[in-house]
Amino acid sequence: QNCSPCHGKQREGVVGPALKAADLQARGRTDQYIRDTITNGRGGMPTWKDKLTPAQIEALMKFLRT
Repeated sequence: QNCSPCHGKQREGVVGPALKAADLQARGRTDQYIRDTITNGRGGMPTWKDKLTPAQIEALMKFLRT
């Protein structure tokens, strides 16, 4: 719901990069990098720290690894 406008309904990437597990791994994105990006934003991506709880951010990071 929050991510698909930029990252696509299937995580294929639209304005933002693809977020499929293989894409993240190929770009060397660590769990901490993903958490930090969700929390604080990066480049054109907004921060989500005021909209998602730490537990939601952790769950999202784990989902992105699937």
